[in-house]
Amino acid sequence: MDDDKDILNLFKDTLEEDGYKVVAVSTGRDAVTRAQEEQIHVAILDIIMHDVTGDSVAFELKRINELIKIIFISGYSRIQDSINALNLGVSEILIKPVTAEELLHAVKLAILTPPIPK
Repeated sequence: MDDDKDILNLFKDTLEEDGYKVVAVSTGRDAVTRAQEEQIHVAILDIIMHDVTGDSVAFELKRINELIKIIFISGYSRIQDSINALNLGVSEILIKPVTAEELLHAVKLAILTPPIPK
């Protein structure tokens, strides 16, 4: 989920080229709706969006599916974002600009890491 269409399409293309099925959305509402409609294993969320924050979307996604892995993407490196991410069980925080290698590595690591029991 990213409100920047160029980044959204770049991430989508990168992941699909590596064999992943991708659901690309540009709003928090759409991310939550899609997670209710189908099984999402990893969600890549921009922390700061026009309509909502990434941590609020992550909270909703975890409520829908506690096993979902979350990767935050941000143009900013703030300590509070890291603290919030840890409290939500976020797998990774990537700082923009994100390379294809960083994105793919974060997704593979999220998929391979077993869920943390509550």
